[in-house]
Amino acid sequence: MTPSILEKYAQVMVKYAINKGKGLIKKGENVRISYPIVAAPLGREIYKQVLLAGANPFVKVNDDQIELLQYRYSTDEQLTFFPKKYFKTMVDTYDLRISVIASEDVFLLKDVNPKKIMLSGKSMKEY
Repeated sequence: MTPSILEKYAQVMVKYAINKGKGLIKKGENVRISYPIVAAPLGREIYKQVLLAGANPFVKVNDDQIELLQYRYSTDEQLTFFPKKYFKTMVDTYDLRISVIASEDVFLLKDVNPKKIMLSGKSMKEY
């Protein structure tokens, strides 16, 4: 059976691109996989390849609409909140991370105040 293009992309990510270009996920490693809903078919292929590599995948699916709601309705205090214990646990748990960046609508945040986006990003700097 010939691998699909998504399967080939996932194989490249898992076997070659991850780990600062050193590639190869090792058996037993914990790998965090995050991707947006729109990239779910690719995310599933990455998940499969991580399993085939013998690693332990942890998945987070992102939703563009949630991000839009965050910027529209969050206070500055909410945007700058940094859950230190949560992120420390993540850093301590995961050996590797694969993130897919994609969007259904590249203009989704066009009406959001850029200062809110910057404020939110600034709070994540520690992570």
